[in-house]
Amino acid sequence: MQNALISLLNSEKIHIASHDFRNFFYLCSKHRVCGQVQLLLQKEPEINQSLLQFFKTRRKPLQLQALQQFAALQELINSATNEKKAIILLKGIGLSHQLYQEPTLRHSCDIDILISQQDLMWFHALLKNRGFLPMDIAHIPKSYQNLIFKIYNHLFYYHPQKNISIELHWKFTPDNQFDQLDYDKILFSEKKHVLIGQFALPILPDHLNFLFLAFHAEKHYGSQLHWLYDTLQFAHRIPLSQWNEIQEMAREYKIDLHLNALFYRWKTFLPNLTQNIPFPVQRKIFFYPANQDTFYKKKTILLHLKHFFGRLMIIHSWIQRGKTLGFFFYSLYLHRCVKRGMPAAFFYLCLPYFFIDYCFRKMFGIFISSSKTSA
Repeated sequence: MQNALISLLNSEKIHIASHDFRNFFYLCSKHRVCGQVQLLLQKEPEINQSLLQFFKTRRKPLQLQALQQFAALQELINSATNEKKAIILLKGIGLSHQLYQEPTLRHSCDIDILISQQDLMWFHALLKNRGFLPMDIAHIPKSYQNLIFKIYNHLFYYHPQKNISIELHWKFTPDNQFDQLDYDKILFSEKKHVLIGQFALPILPDHLNFLFLAFHAEKHYGSQLHWLYDTLQFAHRIPLSQWNEIQEMAREYKIDLHLNALFYRWKTFLPNLTQNIPFPVQRKIFFYPANQDTFYKKKTILLHLKHFFGRLMIIHSWIQRGKTLGFFFYSLYLHRCVKRGMPAAFFYLCLPYFFIDYCFRKMFGIFISSSKTSA
């Protein structure tokens, strides 16, 4: 079934038997590519008429969720604009409109926004007043703010009645990537806008947007196909003359390894879509493959491992190390990078790290433990 999904994303013709529609939709949901798959099915409706109708019906709740997120986002942006607070939408509806001209096509689990670090307390209070529950930190004393800014790069909020989640980001990562980035300059002077109806959504400038998406995809080791497919669609929007600049920026922001790994992951899973993408020159590796297909698969695994251990070396927080370990094993298990697959048991090696994370939260006493936490 996964091979059929990858073939379809590679613009190849597939046939799914009617009794497999439910399983195929579940797999697409797991990889969050339901909208992209429906778009591809619409190109040849006579071949996939039944499957296309099945997707249209099953995607209605996801589209409704996207519209609810858009309404909440509009309220948040209007409130921030009235108080002269800078805000940028990351991924989500804005990216869906950019890539596919359809705001509800991409499946977004939450709303990610970038804010200025000094505005965190204002947004924190605003969301709490609007019924959002802070799922990471209920109360932020001044004495703990520097610790929070060092360990985290975002805080998570959830509205139980509306079933909407929001992440407030003040930087892209708690690690040393993007250290040279002036976030306030981007927020106040370099952001661009996309129009959805009459509403202008603030988003990242194109080059930085692509690098952030590439970093985000590889931070999760491409564990869901929608990260690979969306970043590749964005890559096709970049003129060939600008790729040298993109790679220079990646080196400056210390994400060149992420970008290189993403390129070869594209080549492994979506080879039919990589035309006109200038792949970076890599150093020779220690084996000589029998064919190109084997070469890219083995190289992806090597970059996977190199990237994983490289990240563990530079991550200063045990919380982030645990999450990195979890994403790494889950990605290998999900994609079956090794032919026999990675045993699912390896994924649970990360559980001790999450236990440390939990103890850390309890120990400091500033993290949510009950509904009695003070505002």
